[in-house]
This record gives sequence, structure tokens and C-alpha cells, in this order.
Amino acid sequence: MNIAMRPADRTLALVAATLGFVGAAFLACIWLDGFRMAVPSMLLVVSTTVVAGGLGQVASRRIESAVGFATAALAAGAVNGAVLGFIAGLGLGHGGAIFMLPIAGAAFGLFCAMPFVPALTIAFQATRRLGRARAGSLVDEADRRAPWTATAVTVLVCGMAVASAFPQARQPTLFAILFGAGAVSVILALQTARSWFRARGWQQAFAGAEVGDGSAIDVPSGAETFDLGIGEEEHELRHRGDAYRAGVRTKARLVGDALLARQILRKDLMLGVIGVLLCVLATIWIVRTPLAPDPYGDAAGNVPWD
Repeated sequence: MNIAMRPADRTLALVAATLGFVGAAFLACIWLDGFRMAVPSMLLVVSTTVVAGGLGQVASRRIESAVGFATAALAAGAVNGAVLGFIAGLGLGHGGAIFMLPIAGAAFGLFCAMPFVPALTIAFQATRRLGRARAGSLVDEADRRAPWTATAVTVLVCGMAVASAFPQARQPTLFAILFGAGAVSVILALQTARSWFRARGWQQAFAGAEVGDGSAIDVPSGAETFDLGIGEEEHELRHRGDAYRAGVRTKARLVGDALLARQILRKDLMLGVIGVLLCVLATIWIVRTPLAPDPYGDAAGNVPWD
């Protein structure tokens, strides 16, 4: 049996684990005093990250629909809450708590998983596109970036929503996550824009080229080949010989449907632009928003972060 992970399996597992880590960090900022309650915070983060990563790996292999994945995400939240409840019950050392806290934890985990289901489902849908284009092509590279672009945009939206709704969550941890997601979104948007302009330039360069399937054409080793990844159409730029050198030589070849590739890249570019705009808004908002007061400040009321 082949147990090797496909690119889609690996990507969804990593994206889900990332969203699980970020979601747990947000919850720690809201309810666990911004990681000052070290043991509960670390248990929450580690458990949620592991469960979310496992969800991504299993779902990519066995779940085909977004509805099925959303249901699995809710179930994973309940399992995560039950595990944390059981650990808390063991810590209390009370027989009743060992049985009751997992039940309460499962209900609480199910409730906490609900806000993250849309983000996980978006990531699931994005990873489903992996493998549709030829490996190493322009569209394949864009498809590999898309789940991470969606993740960065989701983190920016959720992070600003959490900090706006819960003033106590305005912790350095949350702001650091927002800065990181913003940086990732900008980098990915620049890469997607570069791919889109490359596809546009190639389409213009090969606009008057001959079209064929390439089966009867001898392409020399020095000729460049540009693979868009979608479609089997081939365009050849040919150089005709002069009076002393007869024949036709192929200078370059474009493989794929340039129009379809540009449409795919345009959608990814729009998502990247949204991420950049959110990054700018988040940066302005963070600069203008004060951090939550430190409850462990000195008696004079001085806040170390100010």
C-alpha cells in the first residue's frame, strides 16, 4: 500500500495545522490572558494544531465535498475539546471531573470550531485545485500558492475581528500573527502578479505564432519552452532561413491555453490584492490601536507595554 503523501495531502495538512495554531493562539489571547497562563495555553495550542493537522491529512484523502469537510472540522473541534477536558479532569484529580469535563469540553470545542469552519473549508477548496495543471508550470505554481494566500487573508480578517470584538485579545502575540500573515500575503501577491504578467507577455509574444500539436515539429535543444500548465495547444515561434540557410527553425514554444491561464491567474491575483489591502489596513489599525492593559502591571497602574 502506498502511504506517500500527495502534494494536496501535505498542503491541506500544513494549512489546517497553521489555522489550528492561529485559532488556538487567538483563543489564548481572549480567554487565557495572552499566554500568561502558560500551561493551559500551550496545551490548547499543541492539541489544536495536532488535531487540525490530522484533520487536513485525513480529509484530503477521504473527503470529496466541502460539506463533508465542514462536518469533519466540527467533529475535530469536539474531539479536541474532549481531549483538553479529559486532561483538565486529570489535573483536578476528581473522579467526577474526569467524566464530566470531557463532555463539557466536547461541547465547548464544537462551539469554538464553528468560526473556523469557513476558513478551513476555503483552504480545502483551494487545495482541491492542486494537480489539475502540469507539474512545474505557471498555473501549477499559482495553484500551490492559492491555499496559502487564502490562509493569510483569512488570518488577517479573523485577527482584526477578534481584536475588535475582544479588547483583552489585543496582545503582542495576536499583533505578531497579523504582521506575519500580512507579510505572507504581500509576498504571495507579488509572485502571482509576476506570473500573470509573464503569461500576458507570452500571449502577446506568441500572438502571431503558428499553432499546432507539435507532434511533427523538431524542436532544437536551444529553443525555449514555456508551459502554462492548462490546455494542450502549442504555439511555435519560427525563424525562416535566408538564402544561404534554408529551412525553418523553432526559436521558442508556448504550451497551453494562454487565455485560460490568464483567467486563472487573474482570480488568484485578485485574492492576492485583497490580501495586500488587508495587510495595509491591518498595519494602520495596529499602529492606531493600543494594546490591552497588562493585568500584572505594578500597583501604580503603569503598563509595561505602553
